[in-house]
Amino acid sequence: MWLWADFDSISGWAIFVGSFLSIFYITKFAVLTYANDVPFLKNNLIFINEIQGLGLLIFYNLFLR
Repeated sequence: MWLWADFDSISGWAIFVGSFLSIFYITKFAVLTYANDVPFLKNNLIFINEIQGLGLLIFYNLFLR
């Protein structure tokens, strides 16, 4: 845990911030619900989950912080 706190203060990248986590879980629910309803995307839920998480991490730290 201390390693994450040091990483956040040194790099400036937020990982365990309350606003990031709330946006993370809300968008995860929305993206996976949509992907589950589309037959083409239904077989790739794990891949879509990872893309959503990494994409949101980059987007949050570049534009919302």
